[in-house]
Amino acid sequence: MAGTGSTAVQSLQEYITSIDIGSLPRIVQICSGVYFQGSVYELSGNEVCLSTGDLVKIISAEIIKASCQDVNTNETFELPLDFKGSFKLIPDMYPYSTVEEMISMIGELEMPFYFTSKVDIHFQGLVIRSGEVLELLSAQMDTNEKCASCILRDEQGEVPLYIPFWCHGEFYQVVSTETYTLQKILKAPKLCSRRMNMVAGEKGICSSQASLLISPVYEIHAIMQFRKNSVKIPSNLEVDLIDVTEQCQDVTFITPLNLKEVFSQPDDGFPAVCEILETSEHQNHFKCTWLPKLKKGHSFIIHKKLHCQMILTTTVSGKKPKRYFLIWDSYGGRFRMRPREFTTVHDLSVAASRTRNLKVNVSKYCESIEEDLPSLSIGDQLEVLYQTEMQMNYDGALQVVDVLVCNRITDVDDDDDELPEQISLPMYLDGGFVEKLSNNKKYTILDISKKVILPVDVKVAVRDPSVEDDILGNFLTLRLEEIATEPVLLASLMEMPDYCFTIPINWIEMSVFFSKEPLPQQAQELPLRHESVSEVTDNFYFDFRKSTILDLPPPPRPPKRQKSSKKNYSPPAPSCPPMDDIPPRVCRLSISEEKPMQRSTSPLSRSPLDSPPEILPRKSLAQPDTAKPNEYVKSPKKTKKKTEGHSDDSDHDYESIDDTIRKLQESVSFY
Repeated sequence: MAGTGSTAVQSLQEYITSIDIGSLPRIVQICSGVYFQGSVYELSGNEVCLSTGDLVKIISAEIIKASCQDVNTNETFELPLDFKGSFKLIPDMYPYSTVEEMISMIGELEMPFYFTSKVDIHFQGLVIRSGEVLELLSAQMDTNEKCASCILRDEQGEVPLYIPFWCHGEFYQVVSTETYTLQKILKAPKLCSRRMNMVAGEKGICSSQASLLISPVYEIHAIMQFRKNSVKIPSNLEVDLIDVTEQCQDVTFITPLNLKEVFSQPDDGFPAVCEILETSEHQNHFKCTWLPKLKKGHSFIIHKKLHCQMILTTTVSGKKPKRYFLIWDSYGGRFRMRPREFTTVHDLSVAASRTRNLKVNVSKYCESIEEDLPSLSIGDQLEVLYQTEMQMNYDGALQVVDVLVCNRITDVDDDDDELPEQISLPMYLDGGFVEKLSNNKKYTILDISKKVILPVDVKVAVRDPSVEDDILGNFLTLRLEEIATEPVLLASLMEMPDYCFTIPINWIEMSVFFSKEPLPQQAQELPLRHESVSEVTDNFYFDFRKSTILDLPPPPRPPKRQKSSKKNYSPPAPSCPPMDDIPPRVCRLSISEEKPMQRSTSPLSRSPLDSPPEILPRKSLAQPDTAKPNEYVKSPKKTKKKTEGHSDDSDHDYESIDDTIRKLQESVSFY
């Protein structure tokens, strides 16, 4: 039993204490638990279901504490392994008929052992009288015969005796003064089956007269089907089981792994066939043809693990919706740079921090609202120099503003000896700028990753010859935004083992296990074809940018102007001429004149106001403070006011308007 286990149904505690720990690992089958169909337990923070019929592989066990049961009251308490108390053996009143039976029952760890016999013992011509106490020291061989080495103490002293195992009598254990530590009891299965008294220990744990059965509690490390990690099960769990190690030699325990755990496997474990146990329902990051084929129960091949460089790319296609791609370092095409466009000076400054000797053409007329700052004309060429700060006058107050210093070269500047004009542009200035490229070189994807600072706009000049239809060549402009190195698995489908695709382990959720299915012959032949471009969704794009982009400060705002009552200027309200200068017929058109009520259906049925609006007083012509004239805008020419006299003659336009309105009002009143 110690090495092979038993085919009988046992409790988990009985089983683990009966086997030799050195014989592990062993496989057991759950027969029953607390419930008939299955049992759910909380084990070390993990919920484990031990159902009837489940197989569990026990790989190790260690004692973690002791369980003590009071035989008289059935109360149970636990003691830690470092308990400093001691225990004394309670003699059994069970008689032993032979010395061999007595030794086999008590075990060697209980020696020395004191016993007596109610009848005389006869052996080798010697007689030991009944009632005499003997001390059993050990069991040994004497003249090819097993004997018990004992000591008889009497008035003459100690007499050594060797009593044969076959010697008969009526032997009983005698109360001894020998004490045992908790560690010694837990290591001796025979002592665990004997009753003990606690003779030394902490007060209040139990009575010194309590009859205790002490048993070890093991922490069992086991493997279960479809469990990623080993589980820890206490041996006192109420589970019945049976040992099936001999019958289950060929059983394989499946360990599910996620893709990150697959990536952590040693290199010599690849290539390998993996079967999918579970996939995420929300795989919304990739638009690849191979992803829908990676379903539960399907197998695929993992050729190797590696770190690959990828470039996040977006299309620049105007009104069409954007598309997103990952270009891997295996891409065989070539790119040619395209000029970038910038809408603000701030964007221009950010690009200049990543690009040396950035030159742009102004594509939009830009007029500065400040006197100290220049305006830009279409066609101006700018060479970005550096970013700095300068003090500017805003409404009489000096403020520090971030500016971008550039050299400006206009189209009309033909004198080569003349130095370019150095101008300062505020960061908040809006405009239009187009990058001026200095070369027409073609770049590979590796050249871009090493020599070019992203982001840049490119166009495919030479398509990838290893791809039948290079989708990147269909777009006029591509923006290479971000480069990153990702841990990936190079994989292929079972039906196409020679065509490999790249699985970024940080962006795809999947649970797999290593299958024993053999590799297809094509998967072992080199070279293999690689997918060099993967289309991704906008969800991937935004999630990726969140994880890589830095917390950059927002673009600067224009400086706030000081609020002053003297500086607040509002245009004067239009004034009405004096009532004496208005012709009489025009006066009758006043909105203050009472009119008859009109039907709401008539287009002329607008209700007149009860009183004319209040006329605001004119402002004085001499303003103490006026706004400064803009030197870039021509001032409007002032026209002289012509004073015309008004007459009461009927030969003017007011007569016809007055007559028309009056006739209309009279005609409406008949309805």
